[in-house]
Amino acid sequence: MPRKGFLNRVTTSFDVIFDMFSKLTTYLSETRTELRRVVWPSRQDTTKHTLAVIGISAAVAVFLGALDILFQYLLETFIL
Repeated sequence: MPRKGFLNRVTTSFDVIFDMFSKLTTYLSETRTELRRVVWPSRQDTTKHTLAVIGISAAVAVFLGALDILFQYLLETFIL
């Protein structure tokens, strides 16, 4: 009697594993199909956008640095 339950659990485990691999295979297949449809940017566009991100990041860093220096000056002058 215990063997029947054991085999049932093993069969269920195999079904779960098989279902998991089936879903993984479907996911990878659909991902590959979608990646073939993607319109990738040109090298020039990628360079342009990368330089824009670097420029904006540098500008934000300078702005935050200036605020930090201003607040430090105000804190030392008026409070400390």
